Amino acid sequence: MIDEFSLNFGKVGIWGWPWHGLISKEDDFSPSEIQLPNGTTRLHDMPEAPWYTYRLKVPGVAAIDRTPEQVAADLALGMEWRNEAILCGRFFQVYGRDLGGWIYCAADGSRWTINWQAETASRMGLIGKPADVRSLTVNMAVDNGQSTPVVDLGSGAVLVIIDPMPMDITPDGRKAILMQYCNDPAYSPGERKIPLGFLLAEVVGDIGTAFELNVTVLHDRTETLGTTDYEDAMTITLDGGGNPNSATGYETRDIEGRIWAAWFDAGGGTQTCTIDQHEELAQECPLSAATGYHRQLVRRRLRVNGVQKAEAELESEFDSMQTGTVDGTGTLNGETIYDETIPGYLYALPKSGAYSLLHQVMPRNYMPGVNVGDRCEVLPFSNNLLAFYISLTGTGSTDPEHRYLGAATPMGSVTINATEEAEIVSSPQREALYGPASYGAFNPVTYEFAAPSAAPIGWT
Repeated sequence: MIDEFSLNFGKVGIWGWPWHGLISKEDDFSPSEIQLPNGTTRLHDMPEAPWYTYRLKVPGVAAIDRTPEQVAADLALGMEWRNEAILCGRFFQVYGRDLGGWIYCAADGSRWTINWQAETASRMGLIGKPADVRSLTVNMAVDNGQSTPVVDLGSGAVLVIIDPMPMDITPDGRKAILMQYCNDPAYSPGERKIPLGFLLAEVVGDIGTAFELNVTVLHDRTETLGTTDYEDAMTITLDGGGNPNSATGYETRDIEGRIWAAWFDAGGGTQTCTIDQHEELAQECPLSAATGYHRQLVRRRLRVNGVQKAEAELESEFDSMQTGTVDGTGTLNGETIYDETIPGYLYALPKSGAYSLLHQVMPRNYMPGVNVGDRCEVLPFSNNLLAFYISLTGTGSTDPEHRYLGAATPMGSVTINATEEAEIVSSPQREALYGPASYGAFNPVTYEFAAPSAAPIGWT
C-alpha cells in the first residue's frame, strides 16, 4: 500500500484480511458463508463462478510475524493472517471485493489490476489518489496455432474461442495461460468446453513504461489433440449381406497425450494435464455359434507432465453357452459393479477400427463406454482441479450410481472417491453431463480441495 496521507502505520500491529476458508451455502435460498479454521462460520458473498481460484503473492512481502500465543488467540476467533491471498471467481474477488481483473506486480513495486478484455491496467494499493487507469496493448500471436487439423463437429469448421478466464496465473500476475476452445454442439455455449490449444500471456509495464500483454502460442492444436495408436489382431468373417457371422481375437486403440489443461508449476514453468485413453475389444464368437464371449475395456488416465495422477478403468465381460442366457460381469478399477445373468445371445461384432480425429477432439458423443449407460468423462471441477466422473446404471442400486474419482491439480494429485445415487437427468445440463455433485474447488495456497459438491463452492 502507498500512503499519500502520511498516516502513522507504525502504530498498527497488523492489518489486512484474516478471514480464510471454504465459501459455500446450504442451498440457493441460504446466505453464503466462510467455514473458518476454528469450525465457526462467517457471512461472505459468494463470487460468481467461485470455482476459479488463483494464488496471489506480492514479491518481497515479509512473512507474518506472530507469536504462538497470538496465533492461538487468532485461531480462537477464527482468524488467520497471511502474506498471500486468493483471487476467486469470474471477477477475481479478493477480501470480499470484485476487482474485475487479476493483480499484476510490476518490477518497480507498483501493483495493477489487469483486465485483458477491456485492455486496461488500473493502479491499486493507493490511498488518497485519483484513479490511475492505463491502456493495455494486447499483442496477439499472428498465428494462433489453430489452422490444422480442421475440426468439424457437424456444422463446418469449429469456431475457436479464447476463454476470458485464465487457466492459471503466476502468483505475481506477470504471466497467465489462456485456453482456446470450441463448444460441444450438444450443449449450450460454455457448458462443455473442448480445449483445442493454449496461449501464454505475459504482462510488461510499470509506472513509467507502457503496458503490454504479449500473447504467444504455448500448445497448438496438433499438440493439444495428442497422438493415436491402433493394433488389430482380430479376424472376422462376413455373411452374404456383409455382416459379421464369426469373430476371434482382439483390437486395441489409444489416444495419448491429449492436453486438457495447462498450468504453471511452483517455479513459474509450464506443465500440462493430459488424458491418455486406452480401449480394448476382444471376442470369441465361432461360426458354429456354440459359445460366445465379449470383453471390452476403457481406461482413462490423467497425467501431469507425464506422471500419472488418476485412473478410471471400466471393464465388462459377457460369456454365453448360447442357450438363451448371458453371464455378465463389470468392474470399475477392479471393483465389481455388476454380476448377473440376463436373457439373450452373443453375436459377432464389427471391428471398432482406429480412433478418428473426432475421437481425439473428444466431444461427449464420442466418449466410449463398456455397457449401456456406463461411461467415463473428465470433469473439470475448476480451472485447477480435474477428476473423473463415471455414470453406472447396472449396479443393482435403486437409482444409477455417479462416481467421482481422481483428481489432478497443478500441485499433484488429490484423492477423491465419492458415490452419489440419483436419476440421470437431461437438465440442468451440468447435472446431465456430470451428475448431481458436479462442483468443486481447489485452494492454490494451502492445496486443500472440496469436491464433489451439489452446489457451487470456492475459497478465500
